[in-house]
Amino acid sequence: MPDVILPNDVAGACSNVPRDLFLTLRAFARSPHLSMTTRQTLLLAALLALIAPARAVTPEQIRDLAQNWLQEHTRQLPGQVRVSVAPMRDQEQFLARCDSPEVFLPQGQQAWGRFTVGVRCSGNPRALPVMLNAQVQVTGRYLVASRGLSGGQDVVEADLQWAEGELTRHPADLLTRPEQAIGRNTRQAISRAQPLRASYLLSSIQIRAGQDVTVVARGNGFSVQNNGRALNTAGQGELVRVKMGNGRVISGVLRGEGTVVVDE
Repeated sequence: MPDVILPNDVAGACSNVPRDLFLTLRAFARSPHLSMTTRQTLLLAALLALIAPARAVTPEQIRDLAQNWLQEHTRQLPGQVRVSVAPMRDQEQFLARCDSPEVFLPQGQQAWGRFTVGVRCSGNPRALPVMLNAQVQVTGRYLVASRGLSGGQDVVEADLQWAEGELTRHPADLLTRPEQAIGRNTRQAISRAQPLRASYLLSSIQIRAGQDVTVVARGNGFSVQNNGRALNTAGQGELVRVKMGNGRVISGVLRGEGTVVVDE
């Protein structure tokens, strides 16, 4: 039987496949003790072994890996959590080169609602990562306003009521526990039955516009303290604009009740 000669473009594309299997099958195909039909079948199998790419992982394994990773990282979410990952498109180059896949969340993505999850090859940095469409659905109870609230109002228990549904239809800072809201101050007006979010509320430790504050300016090896007046209402860790006694306006971060810190 004549030698098998592959075109250059096919041979080059198959440089990383199991050639030992091909050579073994080809040797059997040359045996004079076999019928022509058997030898032709073995030769065809040899060619298929040569052309089929070797895979370190399969698309199903990549998908399962991403789904298991997301299930582990969403266990602490309130309510009933359901995770789904779309099937991976058959990206032969990644599958053939990666035997140590690693799941990650791309920058700007959050495991909430619809998003994209990435899988990269930690053992082969030259292999480009693949991106999979994913969805995390959370169903349970969350808090809404029981009545209209004005901006700057302290939230009490009577201002809250429960609603039930899919939490992931709302932003991720949706409130699910009364203690997340009670005692805090509304940053803006909130209408009746409106879902409550952390971004709508100020921290319990806060200052109001017009309140006298202590300004602490810190630098490398020094700390200077002075007095000023807050120009906006803010909560703990939030930015405060302060008018100093000389009329200068500076910005700092509220680090305690009545104390604004400016790092220079």
